[in-house]
Amino acid sequence: MSNGENLLTRIWMNAKNRLVGKDTPGGVLDEVPAGPAEGADDGSCDNDGLAKRLIHDLTLHTGQAKSLHGMLADYSDDFYFWLLNGRADSGSVLADIIPLMPSESFQKHYTGSSGEETLREAYIAYGIIKRLAEANGVHVSRCKSILDFGCGWGRTIRFFLKDVETSVLHGADIDKTMIDICSQSNLNCSFSLIDPVPPVGFDDNSMDIIYLYSVFTHLSEEVHLKWLEEFKRILRPGGIVIATTRPRAFILLCADLRKQGFESWQRCAANAFPEVEEALAVYDRGGFCHTATGGGVVHDKSFFGESCIPKSYVQRVWGRYFSFVDHMDDTDLRPYYQDVIIARK
Repeated sequence: MSNGENLLTRIWMNAKNRLVGKDTPGGVLDEVPAGPAEGADDGSCDNDGLAKRLIHDLTLHTGQAKSLHGMLADYSDDFYFWLLNGRADSGSVLADIIPLMPSESFQKHYTGSSGEETLREAYIAYGIIKRLAEANGVHVSRCKSILDFGCGWGRTIRFFLKDVETSVLHGADIDKTMIDICSQSNLNCSFSLIDPVPPVGFDDNSMDIIYLYSVFTHLSEEVHLKWLEEFKRILRPGGIVIATTRPRAFILLCADLRKQGFESWQRCAANAFPEVEEALAVYDRGGFCHTATGGGVVHDKSFFGESCIPKSYVQRVWGRYFSFVDHMDDTDLRPYYQDVIIARK
């Protein structure tokens, strides 16, 4: 049996074991999404059928380099999420294609979770970003340039690899460790180490979509406004900015953490908004709420902390930079204490 056939057999057995709930080297999914393949003839394929289809496709193209977009463009997003939660054998052909994850301890340090749980949060954010962009006339599959601003270790950008070629995707972060991990994780996008304040090395009017997941949740108002000006510069006319921010309830959560105790990754939140009633009053008046906590060597307290931005602030201030703005409470992101801001140039 050839190496390619061995690989395909392993993929197939992994898929079958997951579907019947047996342990595999990559663990067992608590929940297996069962979305059909996009464009499938009967529209009712489950992951079993999708795995067979993928194996057949890989068999036909054994030895040929294919991007994730080329390989999975016709498959559902749910199937890709399921696939990302599996583990390719080290050194296998599939391992050269599927994005890798950093260590479990590293994931937990930055997101408070790991594995499927931390990917699910990013998958929800990805779905919201794609849906909102397309609802506003920007179709991800047609984009020429998409920027993940504050990309971290590539938790969210990996989902867009199914929609577009890697040349379309750009990630930027102020943390060199994050950029190094992204560059070593089979993401194959363009990653840039940037300063905490503008400018960035992108051309004017060059980006179709800029998204920020849990970035404006931390920046001071001064730095936040500088980045709005920079996004206005690099976003093409008609392009979209989608960002998340903390809701009012986060101020109360911070107070609860101080009372009930917290884990190490929640330390910044536990130190935020010590004067609870004052912070709530500022939020209710439409003010920018920020506590400068800092977050380590790279994330200096001069610009980094915990921030809550109310809808009235977004409508008033972001309207100076963009032609359309909206601020919404998305029920899917509510468990993660994230509201969503969308703006169009």
